[in-house]
Amino acid sequence: MRDRAPRSEALQRDGGGARQPVAAEAPRLRDRQDPGPELGRLAGRTSPPRRRITPRDDATTTRIRPGSQAAHRTVTSPNRGKKHRLTRTGTAFGSRPYMSPEQWSDAQAVGPASDVYSLGVVAYEVLTGRLPYTTDNSEEFYRLHRFAELPRLGDRFPPDLDRVIGCALAKLPEHRYRSPLEMAAELREALQAQPRERLRSLARVWKDSARSPVLLLRGGELLHTPTETVGELERAFVTASHRRSARVAWLRRCLAASAVACVVGAVWYRGVMETRAARNVTEATAAQAELEQGRSGLLHSEPDAQRHLADAYRRDPSPSTAFMLARALQPRLAEKARLASSFERMWSAVFSPSGKQLVTTDDRNAQIWDAQSYRLLFTLNHGNVVYHAVYSADGTRLVTGCGDGAVRIWDPATGVLLRELRRDKVMPHYYVVALSPDGKLVVGLDLGMAHVWDVDTGMPVAELRDTTPSSFPSLAFSADGRWLAMGTGNDVYVFDAHTWTVARNISGPHIHSLSWDPTGPHLLTGSREGDASIWAIPSGERAHHLREFGEPIDAVAFSPDGRLVGAGSQDGALQVWDATSAKIRSQSNHLRNKILSVEFNRTSSLIAAASSSGSVAVSEASSGMPVTVLDGPAAVVRVAHFRPDLAACRRCFLGWYRAGLGRDSTVSPLGFAVQ
Repeated sequence: MRDRAPRSEALQRDGGGARQPVAAEAPRLRDRQDPGPELGRLAGRTSPPRRRITPRDDATTTRIRPGSQAAHRTVTSPNRGKKHRLTRTGTAFGSRPYMSPEQWSDAQAVGPASDVYSLGVVAYEVLTGRLPYTTDNSEEFYRLHRFAELPRLGDRFPPDLDRVIGCALAKLPEHRYRSPLEMAAELREALQAQPRERLRSLARVWKDSARSPVLLLRGGELLHTPTETVGELERAFVTASHRRSARVAWLRRCLAASAVACVVGAVWYRGVMETRAARNVTEATAAQAELEQGRSGLLHSEPDAQRHLADAYRRDPSPSTAFMLARALQPRLAEKARLASSFERMWSAVFSPSGKQLVTTDDRNAQIWDAQSYRLLFTLNHGNVVYHAVYSADGTRLVTGCGDGAVRIWDPATGVLLRELRRDKVMPHYYVVALSPDGKLVVGLDLGMAHVWDVDTGMPVAELRDTTPSSFPSLAFSADGRWLAMGTGNDVYVFDAHTWTVARNISGPHIHSLSWDPTGPHLLTGSREGDASIWAIPSGERAHHLREFGEPIDAVAFSPDGRLVGAGSQDGALQVWDATSAKIRSQSNHLRNKILSVEFNRTSSLIAAASSSGSVAVSEASSGMPVTVLDGPAAVVRVAHFRPDLAACRRCFLGWYRAGLGRDSTVSPLGFAVQ
């Protein structure tokens, strides 16, 4: 008996370690299972012989376990010298759907290429859920594997994946992958090229980078991957990419819109500039033509000279054009009349609300004149200085303030004294008087004290005091008669006309002038410090601070429509602001001297300023363009008024007076045309 050797050594002796196919061992196995009658007699023994199949083909060796009675015997196979196979030639061995083409015709040709083919069938089935070839007939399987074209994976798979599976299922072994590893590498590369795998890879990198927005996609087919085929991370990545893409698209649209707007704006600006240049050329040409016609008309005393020169000045306000326009207007500014005072200085002059009368006051009397014929109608004797006169709103009453301590009420239609109002034990100088809008109350102001009477009964109503008196008295009722503003040159006191208590104190110092808004409870003030402000009454809040400092302001006024305010300074500057926005509308200086009064005409289109130089300037309120400058006698012109009844017409009349010493004190109404 031989000693048992390890299987590895036996394999090395018999075949150098090469493994034999299992099919080759099948005949020998059958031979050794039938050892003959001699082995049959040994079959009944308690210890049957132990058999071992050796890889040699020349003999079958049976070894008997030690201690048994069977002798060692060698049986020679009758097929000795022949090559034995498990599968005979011409037969197929394997699972029909997975067998390679060569496996169907020659089982001995089975090798690594057949394994690659079967692996390709498995990959096809895993990807699609179906076999590439399906039938119930073996012959049909044979035909399909050998000759049929491989069905495509489907539209949802990329072409690269079809290429990999097609290479693995090639009909010829040499056209397939050399090994499963090579096929796996190609398959992995093709699978990773799919949108879903690429999306999964990008999403993982995005997550590992703390979800940096730089790694998000801006567009492409990956963002259209069906969300039901990916995980939660991939869906979050796609959602974040969509948001970023939307933001980027919005920014691009904004940039594109901005670029388009810039281009359109540039084209529009160029067009505007060209249009403006053309308009300027046209305006210059038209101004030159108007100037030439006006100059020719002025030389020949033609009536159209003033119109042409006014148009030329409106287009080009040059000094030469202004001079020729003034020359053209001069004949139209002829003095209509000269009204003399009854005694020495003249203190005030004012038109009646109807514009039919004109009243003047002087050092002894008040005089009522016809505003059409300038004929003296009545002389109202006072016997003392008459500082101020004012008509009632309906023109049926005339109130005068006198230096003898009396306030007198007259009937201007007849010149009859209706009532004389005095206070006991005092004899103030009433520098300013005021009537309430309803005509029921009259107020006279001395320096530091004001007295209020009932017009109908003549009974005293209130006594109002100014604790900081000065020498610039001012007094005015609000348009609705609810408030009375009083000042003497420092602070302004606003009284409630019902209770006669101080509703608001507007601190100065040195507030020299005031004016009420005709359309609401707003008070305009001007001070020596150059401050101009609009105040809300009764709150006392500063609604607008028009000017904080500058030349002293001695005259302020609201326009009749309440939209504009004007202020005249001691240097001759006249400024007009928008009462709502506080924006300056115009600024001019046609007088070059101290302005003592300003007034708007009834339509709020013109503004007149009287100066201490003896001149009155009339200009357009919104533009400041001069309409005319009226040069009076060499004396102070303290006030200028527009005739109210003709203010809305094309022809306006202006009444003004000069205050001087002696009998030559006059008031001179003049007329001028506004084109």
